[in-house]
Parts: sequence; C-alpha cells; structure tokens
Amino acid sequence: MLAFPRVADATVARALSVRDLVASSTAVVRGTVLDADASDVAGSIVTVVQIEVADVYAGDAPSMLTIVEPGGTPAGSDLGMTVVGGVHYEPGEEVVVFATPARGPWAAAFPGAYRTTGLAQGKWSVVRDAHGAARVERDLSGMTRLAPGAGGWRAVDGVPLQDATLDELISAIVSPR
Repeated sequence: MLAFPRVADATVARALSVRDLVASSTAVVRGTVLDADASDVAGSIVTVVQIEVADVYAGDAPSMLTIVEPGGTPAGSDLGMTVVGGVHYEPGEEVVVFATPARGPWAAAFPGAYRTTGLAQGKWSVVRDAHGAARVERDLSGMTRLAPGAGGWRAVDGVPLQDATLDELISAIVSPR
C-alpha cells in the first residue's frame, strides 16, 4: 500500500483569540484604508497599505500606518501572487487592525512599516448599516485555525466575534478576558 502526503488546501495557523492578538501586537487601531498598492520588491510581490488612523485602542501608532503584506498584483502586470489565508485591504475600507512592526527584509525596505498580526485573523472590516450602526467581520476563508486540545491540535470551528458590533470588538480589545 502506498501512502501519499495529503496536500492542504488552506493556510494552517494557530487560532488567535482577541486576547492573543492584543498580546502579540504593538498597536491596535481603527482607520480607513487610503491606498493598497502591490509592487515587486527585490523579487517578492508585496502590497503596501496606507491606513489613516482614527483611533488607537492599544499600544502606540502613527497617524498614518503603513502595512506591508505578501502578495497582490502590481498595476500593469500580468503576474501576481495570492497568499491563501492572507489579509487583503481595499481602499476606502474602514478597518480594525492588530499590527506588529515588520521584520527582516521588509523592515529594511519599508522603515517604520507594520504587518498584520496573525495573517487574516488580525484584520476586521467595519461595515455600517444605513443608520450608521457598525458591525465587524473577518474573512478567514482559506485558513484552517488550530488550537491545542486533549490529544493534540484540533481545528477550531466558528469565528470569534464574527458579525459582532464594533463596540463589542472594542470592549474585547480594551478589556480582554
């Protein structure tokens, strides 16, 4: 009998609670994405995101937060890179972001830049209804989240605070349980 390795169709990551995200981040902010441009930097495709910060919920952050993430499609190029389970930002989008300083070559290429903590786990989109009420949601498609349990690691079902109000998320950030 031959055994073949199973190929994962998703990014596998440790499940991070809001408490874990806060503890792993140097800044937690709410703001508006002004720009998200992909480019080829030293042979790697990255997207550089500019977020105008409206509120800082934890840590310290500049008024304009620069985030660098792997992947994207540079303008005018027919080549791009998709990071399954990675984070995606859209200009005009209101977001809550858990961020940590960029490291390695990205820190050298983009001084003062940050990365989103925990891949897509560290970014919530703020969605407002016609009356201005704000809810938050995350896109964790393509990501399998694992947590330690009896007998080893297990997949986590459900997404904590998915479709919560913005106030519920803020409360979880400033008073993690």
